[in-house]
Amino acid sequence: MLPILTPPLTDITTKSHNLVITIEPSDAGKTIYLALALDIDRTDILCFEEDKVHLARLIAKRERDVPNTNSGENSVADIVVTRHNFLLLREEELNEGYSVMPIAQIGAVADSGSVTLDSVFVPTYLHSHKNLFLVAQLKELNNILNFRIVKLSEKLSDSTIQVAELGDYLMLGLINRYYNRFHFFLSQEKVHPQEIYLELISLASELSIFMKKEKHINGDFQYNHKLQKESFALLLHELKTMLSAVLEQNSIKMPIEARKYGIYVSKIEDKTLIDTCGFVLAVSSDIPPEKLKKMVMDNLKIGTIETIRDLVNYHLAGYKIKVLPTAPRQIPYRVNHTYFQLDISAEEKKVLHTSGGMALHLTGEIEGIEYHLWAIRGNND
Repeated sequence: MLPILTPPLTDITTKSHNLVITIEPSDAGKTIYLALALDIDRTDILCFEEDKVHLARLIAKRERDVPNTNSGENSVADIVVTRHNFLLLREEELNEGYSVMPIAQIGAVADSGSVTLDSVFVPTYLHSHKNLFLVAQLKELNNILNFRIVKLSEKLSDSTIQVAELGDYLMLGLINRYYNRFHFFLSQEKVHPQEIYLELISLASELSIFMKKEKHINGDFQYNHKLQKESFALLLHELKTMLSAVLEQNSIKMPIEARKYGIYVSKIEDKTLIDTCGFVLAVSSDIPPEKLKKMVMDNLKIGTIETIRDLVNYHLAGYKIKVLPTAPRQIPYRVNHTYFQLDISAEEKKVLHTSGGMALHLTGEIEGIEYHLWAIRGNND
């Protein structure tokens, strides 16, 4: 965590190192650093415990009458042992002669002298499982991934891969893979945070292919070990932004009820869908698809609930429809279904706003006829 030739920080204890700093009321909001003097040419790197000032990199201690433990030896000797001289410093006390790492931030200093640390501050960790901020963020991310896995799996209930659904299958494979990788990391100890960062930025890069117009992530994402929380927070924000777009319900299946005389009704409770969505009608039956397609184009009447009877009885034109070559990618593809896009004009939308919903009628008896109506967000041109 600090430069080479530095001992593991797990070896630092208040017993072995005199890590003491006096906190004043004016220190509220300041960051406290663990510091170690650098090994610089032409500077003292060693001082003795009995010296009044301890600013060198190493502190030496004389050990008297240390026995010789070699076989056949019974002599003693005086030796000098050293330890690294770690210090606690405020930011204004730092200079280029120290290697430093932030370890705490002062929240408040009471009149009684008691000190409260800032709970938002996250120090640098060598092992990810000790970093509660990172663990919480990974768990939240995995919950999001798991939710998306469930939703995509429900959508892709047909075992046959169709072209319109291929993107969803690829997305499901991507999310499945990273969900299990993060689940593994959460179960392990002593995983370096840099490994987690590499996994996160890899996920962001792959997601950008699906979620970004330019097909790559924007910004220069770098892992800074001394600014661990800031590094992860920036990347996690990018990931959650993309995943929130993934998790947005892009298509809504509208309920359709069969009424008398071959009329089907779909109530629109949320009127915002009229202006923000495009509508796609999926039709299936027991007759050949080409024959069904022609019958729908020639004989289907679709409009508001209030006007459907007039459309049928007086042979008036309703909403225009056009055949789609395949299902839009936002909705499931189903075998033997034919898809039609509703072309609703601005004036017709105004009328639809005052209506209870849509209604449709197809002249003629068609065995096994089924209708499914979808509202697709962002497809309202």
